[in-house]
Amino acid sequence: MRHLMRAETVGNTEPSARSEPSARSGDEGAPGAGPRVKTWHMVRGQETRAMCGRRLAADSVTRSDEDWGRTEEPMCHTCGALYLREVP
Repeated sequence: MRHLMRAETVGNTEPSARSEPSARSGDEGAPGAGPRVKTWHMVRGQETRAMCGRRLAADSVTRSDEDWGRTEEPMCHTCGALYLREVP
């Protein structure tokens, strides 16, 4: 099964701001600033419900599961535990 990391974000949630390939860490209140990644979650396939049960935006930033543990932002502990039980 293919997994993806999907971002839980704060700040501007306009769809155009979410379409950028990398997550930004700027000020969440800055005018014109895109969303800031609060936490990374793991999802199965293209789902919008994280493995921990949290609903995430369908257009939120995604990354390969190979990036798990390699980001500045924190990872969801529950998603991580469940993910490790599903991958070899």
